[in-house]
Amino acid sequence: MADLKISQLTAKGLAIANTDLLEISESDGAGGYVTKSVTGANIIGSKQDTLISGTNIKTINSTTILGSGNLVIGGVTSVSATTPVVAIGTTTPVISLASNYGDTLNPYASKTANNILAAPNGTAGVPTFRAIVGADIPTLNQNTTGTASNVTGIVALANGGTGTATPSLVAGTNISITGTFPNQTITASGAAGAVTQIVAGTNVTISPAGGTGVVTINSSGGGGGTEIGAQIGGGIVVAVFNDAGVNKALVASLTNLSTSLVWTVPAQQTVLIGATAQSYSDGLTNTNAIIAQTGASATTAYAAGIARLFAGGSFSDWYLPSIWELNMCLNSAAIVNKILANGFLNGFNYWSSTELSATLALNMSANDVTVINNAKSANRCVRAVRIHNI
Repeated sequence: MADLKISQLTAKGLAIANTDLLEISESDGAGGYVTKSVTGANIIGSKQDTLISGTNIKTINSTTILGSGNLVIGGVTSVSATTPVVAIGTTTPVISLASNYGDTLNPYASKTANNILAAPNGTAGVPTFRAIVGADIPTLNQNTTGTASNVTGIVALANGGTGTATPSLVAGTNISITGTFPNQTITASGAAGAVTQIVAGTNVTISPAGGTGVVTINSSGGGGGTEIGAQIGGGIVVAVFNDAGVNKALVASLTNLSTSLVWTVPAQQTVLIGATAQSYSDGLTNTNAIIAQTGASATTAYAAGIARLFAGGSFSDWYLPSIWELNMCLNSAAIVNKILANGFLNGFNYWSSTELSATLALNMSANDVTVINNAKSANRCVRAVRIHNI
């Protein structure tokens, strides 16, 4: 076929349709031909006439990529962050740790030995690595007196130590010490190599018999081993007696508790107590009844109260003597006054705890040991007594 100009070409016909039939012949390999048919539907049925965005073609951010021109990808529009991360900006954000997040901002590179990460000494501020100082250590809940250096040396007595490098033991009676600190030996010396023991004697018994351990010394024999004028039980003996096989002493206080005191409180000076305060021999019962009548604890404002509160020799069983007990006290005045500077006062009367009536109580003259009854409001001397086992 001769060359043709473009303008000479036959114009394009109609587009192929699905129902059009196209005949194709091909060799059958034996010198003949085989004819096949292809329909328009076979050719175009599975093809798109026009590209459609979203149909086998993806979009970008819901925008089609079809069309002319350059496709520009947009920047970041927003960034959110969670503490301690902070984001600043939108399309070009800056992401960093919060400025107040603390030590995570510190570049933990190699640091000087024995330095600590701490705020400035003595003030608030940005922490840095620095040497520890005394102010960094809190006060401990213990005795920190002294210095660390003396723990390995001699510790002072005030710090719980001995104050010496060789705190040696000291020998005493029948005790010898050999060797030097810290290897010292204690040896008993004396008879048979034993420590001297307490030995019982006339009218004196020892319990336990060997005189070791807790030792109790008891008087025994005639008169209980104690005589008038002996100072025992916080006072001075004015009488001795045996009560159901037990040796006892009536002991008077070493001093007068008062030289001018009423028998009882003013509110009770005309009120009868009765039998519980009228014993001639049991001063303790009398005294307790007088105090009970006042309705309050004993005070030093009246004879029975001051006697009951007395605590000579650390004993708490002192009381105002009954009239017969007071009689024994004054009968011993000659001996007591030779021994004590503060004896019974000549020319003075002493209260007993024996009540006579609603308004009267018995007292006794130290001059002639005469029994006298006076108003409970009268002022008389007071001497306390107690019973002491001997």
